[in-house]
Amino acid sequence: DNALEATAQIADPHQRQINFSLSLAEGRWFIHIDNTVNQPMVIKDDQTIETTKADKVFHGVGLTNIKQIAEQYHGDYFVQCRKGKFYLDVVLENSKNYRL
Repeated sequence: DNALEATAQIADPHQRQINFSLSLAEGRWFIHIDNTVNQPMVIKDDQTIETTKADKVFHGVGLTNIKQIAEQYHGDYFVQCRKGKFYLDVVLENSKNYRL
């Protein structure tokens, strides 16, 4: 939802982008998502972002949930925002040896 909302704020529809990739290599899942944004995001030291929505009780928990899932599957996640794009990369251990 956040990627859809962020790209909808881009004035030029041709500049709106959401990219997703999933790969499996060396016993790990690699998930990559990036999307265009119209303003830079401030990423806190714990790799989360303060929600800009008024209802902070029900919003702003997405990256916290991703962090918990990454920890549960012995992985990690990384976020960054640069040059008009937000990037999220997640690495998870393939503990069940699933295959693509």
